[in-house]
Amino acid sequence: ARRAIIRVLGLAGPGYELAVIRQLKSGDEPTGREALRALTRMGTPQAAAAVATQIEDGADWARPAAEEALWHFPQELAMAQLRKLLGRREFVLRHPQLATRLMDRATGANVDGLAGALEGLVSLRYRFWNTHLVRVAHKAQQLLQR
Repeated sequence: ARRAIIRVLGLAGPGYELAVIRQLKSGDEPTGREALRALTRMGTPQAAAAVATQIEDGADWARPAAEEALWHFPQELAMAQLRKLLGRREFVLRHPQLATRLMDRATGANVDGLAGALEGLVSLRYRFWNTHLVRVAHKAQQLLQR
């Protein structure tokens, strides 16, 4: 019943974000996935920020689902959240493979707005002991050269 209510709240549109965001903390994977879909349907900046929070701090099942949900938001909202995520060095250091996937997906989008965040990642190429961070740096450099 909870998932049906979340689905209805998602279809109701903006204004019910807080009620849906609370359901992300339920720990129930199907309920959490439905909450992510509902937030995507709402398409508000608050909903996009909640999805970005799940990308960074969510459960193991929530990260890939939230990553996919982020790309279903309007492009300007998705790019704003992507800029915030990639601009936080601690996020990239904790989740380098996720950061690389996010940059790969951003390749098809307008990456002009990401330049500030990407410039900060290029210096990670000197962390040669962590190949994942070196890949992040090379990907950032590639995107900046486009």
